[in-house]
Amino acid sequence: MKTVFAIGVGPGRKDWLTMAALEALEKCTFVAGYKLYLDGIKELLTGKKVVAGVMGQEIERCRAVLDAALNGETAAIISSGDAGIYGMAGLLLELCELPQYNEIDVAVIPGITASVAAAAVMGAPLMNDFAVISLSDLMTPRELIIKRLEAAASCSMVTALYNPVSRKRKELFPLALEIFRKYNDGNLPVAAVNNIGREGEELYIGSIDDFPQEKVGMTTLVIIGNSDTVVHNGRFYCRRGYRSDSK
Repeated sequence: MKTVFAIGVGPGRKDWLTMAALEALEKCTFVAGYKLYLDGIKELLTGKKVVAGVMGQEIERCRAVLDAALNGETAAIISSGDAGIYGMAGLLLELCELPQYNEIDVAVIPGITASVAAAAVMGAPLMNDFAVISLSDLMTPRELIIKRLEAAASCSMVTALYNPVSRKRKELFPLALEIFRKYNDGNLPVAAVNNIGREGEELYIGSIDDFPQEKVGMTTLVIIGNSDTVVHNGRFYCRRGYRSDSK
């Protein structure tokens, strides 16, 4: 059986690329991915066949990788963060349901996803149960995203928001803040990181009521806290219950 790799290369920093990802990339003779992500690892692609594309060509890139594997290449598709969290691993597996590809095995190589990387920059906001929700309605109906936001907010769930806005899509992020305000009496702690692990990384820690929405873009990861979230000495973290109340 032939194998293709779905490789997560992390959120941007070279030292956040795992050894497993490096080893898989070394084996590959053919690599495809979104151009921005490939540019971040270009020194690792020397001598390889590279297919770089733009957003919206995900199916074409995955098919190119699968076809390359059928033609004898050791092939990989690159995702930022983790390949199995809003990445290409699932699409590769879907395509392998097709008869021409069903003898291909997909090896998923995990990476550091944006919520985990952002949490490390912020402090430790994911210390207890948390939700991860994408605000992009390209793949998920808007009504379902709102239902998920309502569910997370109603049970005081720390929530990481991926893809909060884009140039054409700006309505769901302020709506998300309103939903969390409604269920949690307003002024919940909130933090955001722009350009995680890349040049221009910027951290904001504050509250829903004074959140600078104009600073949020597609490269922003937002984490909304809950009733156990603390902001102290510039750090944003969630109490888990370890510490005794006794002095």
